[in-house]
Parts: sequence; C-alpha cells; structure tokens
Amino acid sequence: MELTNKYIVIKHYIEDAPKESHFEVKSEAIGLSLKPGSDDVIVKNLYISIDPYLINRMKSHSASHNAISFASPLIPGQRS
Repeated sequence: MELTNKYIVIKHYIEDAPKESHFEVKSEAIGLSLKPGSDDVIVKNLYISIDPYLINRMKSHSASHNAISFASPLIPGQRS
C-alpha cells in the first residue's frame, strides 16, 4: 500500500520563540505493508507539539549540543 507521508521541518535555525512561519510541511510517497497475522499497526498522527527540549535543537548553537551527543542540532529542511 502506498501512502502520502506528511512531515514538518524547520525552514531555518530558530533563535527566539518558534513561530508557524519557521516551519514547513513536506510530503513524500511511502510504501507500507502489514504482514498477515502480525500484531503491527499503522498509526496516523492528528496533532503535533513541540517539546521545550526540541527548541534547543532548532537553534544553530546551544549549550545542550555540547553536553550530550544525541542533542545535535536539527538541520533545516531535513528530517531527523
């Protein structure tokens, strides 16, 4: 089954409070399949939110980038 997957990316690094104009909705076709008899499910997200922790990852530089390796900055225009 082929579906359209929508995802949200940042357009550019954010230095102040995030605004709707900082983000862009992108989409791509993806193939999904469930094996008969499996317990797998397909989930559709209806809402998203930004955890305050993620705001530091949207900045070009933050102290948290240096503190822990998995807190690397997000790259504008790309999925993480």
